[in-house]
Amino acid sequence: MAPGMRTTPVYARIEAGFRDRIMAGSLRPGERLPSESEIAREHGACRATVQRAMLRLAEGGWVERSPGRGTFVAEPPLTLPIDQQRAQFFEEDVAGQGGQVTFRLLSLGRVPAGPGLAAALGCAPGEQVLRLERQRLLNGRVACLERRHFAPFLRADFPASALETVPIYQLLERHLKRRTARLDVVLRAVVADEPLAAGLNVAPGAPVMLREHLFVGEAEERLIAGRSYYAEPFAFRYSAVRPVADG
Repeated sequence: MAPGMRTTPVYARIEAGFRDRIMAGSLRPGERLPSESEIAREHGACRATVQRAMLRLAEGGWVERSPGRGTFVAEPPLTLPIDQQRAQFFEEDVAGQGGQVTFRLLSLGRVPAGPGLAAALGCAPGEQVLRLERQRLLNGRVACLERRHFAPFLRADFPASALETVPIYQLLERHLKRRTARLDVVLRAVVADEPLAAGLNVAPGAPVMLREHLFVGEAEERLIAGRSYYAEPFAFRYSAVRPVADG
């Protein structure tokens, strides 16, 4: 080796090898990787070196580690575009990438609006609002738990079957005859408590992406305030252009 040259650490070579195979498609989502002992023997490395490589792959979202079961190739993250000029809905984004979204109804009923919800919907605290909770399944797998609260002036005038087949914006447009003119959205990270973890089929304490949103109608009326919790490795993509300064 020439003076000044450095060799690539073994853990980095192991990591790069699996990453290249996943990118090439020779290792597919859900496929189980060899055991750490097998990988160590193949590369003449110790278990600690292999564990470091697997940890780096997991941190990068390439694999998922399941205690007692092994290490599996992770599902590729769903990257959703953010178009600042057009209100785009999750179901439309997924359909554009060839995915399929279905729903599983968990609960539907009226609840009193707390102070925060009342402020979001522009109603009085304690006023009864319709609360909808359901799971969103992406290609048959639970990906999201949605909790929606309808403004008090909206009547639940839609068939029960629609709650398990129709996206929320289509419920508004088809059955309640209200068009969404604007979406106000906030994204943040939260930790799943026990009820949320049960709804998403994840462990309590797992990190979850929260998408808070407010549906605003054409007359600036507040239609639905809701929260969507995502357990899948989602990413949002957008481009931003800075205006040229005058002078």
